[in-house]
Amino acid sequence: MDGATLNLSFPLADGSIQTQVFHPGTTADYNAGVALVKQEAASRQAISTSIASSQASVAQQQAAAQQAENKAATDQQNGQDAIAALAHDVKQTASDLAQTRTDAKAGGGDQCVNASSTVYNDAATTVFNDAQTTLLNDALTLSRDIHSTQDDIVNVLSAAQQLVSDGVGMPTSTVSRSCSSPA
Repeated sequence: MDGATLNLSFPLADGSIQTQVFHPGTTADYNAGVALVKQEAASRQAISTSIASSQASVAQQQAAAQQAENKAATDQQNGQDAIAALAHDVKQTASDLAQTRTDAKAGGGDQCVNASSTVYNDAATTVFNDAQTTLLNDALTLSRDIHSTQDDIVNVLSAAQQLVSDGVGMPTSTVSRSCSSPA
């Protein structure tokens, strides 16, 4: 110590001695140092907040993309179920129509009971209901499911594009699975 000056000497790796001289700072120097530390802390906090906000935004976008993908998968499955129901009901209608033909081939029967009851009921009730109600409802359900699936595919692609534009990679299996035709 030499008055208000502090001299520190220490050996370096090469064996030489280095001396560092410290002088007392002023209150203004101290306040400037504190301000610099506060500024650096505020800058790091702002960066941290920005990163957290970006991560939250990306997480929300990924969740929205996943939700859109799940809805598309559900609607695609509903469409496939509607196709299966339609195919089943078409087979049932064909079977009922075949039974009507068999009953009609049996002729009128006693006092035309076969023709007036059995064949008429087959044609007017069973086959008509199959064609008018069951098949029509199946076709309407299938149409709604196809429309909903098309909307879902647009939503999945939009969510994927938003993630890509934000710099977040979207697994290719997500987009290709959503855009593929029903199995």
